[in-house]
Amino acid sequence: MENNSTIQNNSADIITLSVEKIKAEFEQFSGDSKAKAVSSYVSRILQDFCQQDERFAEVIYKFKRTLSDCCGEIMKGVSSHISDIDVYRNAVKFYFPNSEVSMNMSIEITGEAPSEEEILKEAELPKNKQSKAAPKPVRKDKKKETVSAPAKPKQKKVTEKEQDSECIQLSLF
Repeated sequence: MENNSTIQNNSADIITLSVEKIKAEFEQFSGDSKAKAVSSYVSRILQDFCQQDERFAEVIYKFKRTLSDCCGEIMKGVSSHISDIDVYRNAVKFYFPNSEVSMNMSIEITGEAPSEEEILKEAELPKNKQSKAAPKPVRKDKKKETVSAPAKPKQKKVTEKEQDSECIQLSLF
């Protein structure tokens, strides 16, 4: 039977090894632009989850799944956006399918409560943005009334390759 210090050392070792594995995979990341957009966040959260649960760390270390594979799987089928929590849930499920990620949000208030005047006070705009341009007059013709609409700006057609290379910005903690 192993003593407690051996068990604790093995636990610390597997956590350290799994964290190092994720760091190394992040340095050697290979994936498309969508997967790359979430890779640093996924890397950090997986390292944190390894430190939270030794069983998770052991799965990360022992299985051949990589961070690149994980991020690719997370972003598969995502067109333009995905929530933070879904990224994290999918990352954990990639390695440990019968797991769940929960989120706890809290507010921390510092200082005194604002007065009603402070809440209602409008933000001051620079002088050049305070005045709105006067609307253009409508031309009236004797035969028929017409209103000229502003010309629509031409939109560049985005090729499929350009669409794949677009960067996705996520608001992650």
